Amino acid sequence: MRRTLLLLGAYHLLFAIWAICCPHNAFDLLGIPRPNHPTLWRVLGIIIGALGIALIIGAENPIRHWPIVLVLFIKS
Repeated sequence: MRRTLLLLGAYHLLFAIWAICCPHNAFDLLGIPRPNHPTLWRVLGIIIGALGIALIIGAENPIRHWPIVLVLFIKS
């Protein structure tokens, strides 16, 4: 369980860095016109990054930090 939470936390952090640093990249990959203001995509990256940090904290002791694990299951 701990390794899974660590991997999920790392995945969320990498996605957050990608979404914040390259917000237009996803639109280019999908062939969708770029939005004028990529702020919404960056805010999504910040939220996902916060979840990634929480998952890494929750991986320390999943029983003690059960609300973090619960948020992950609700998000899924």
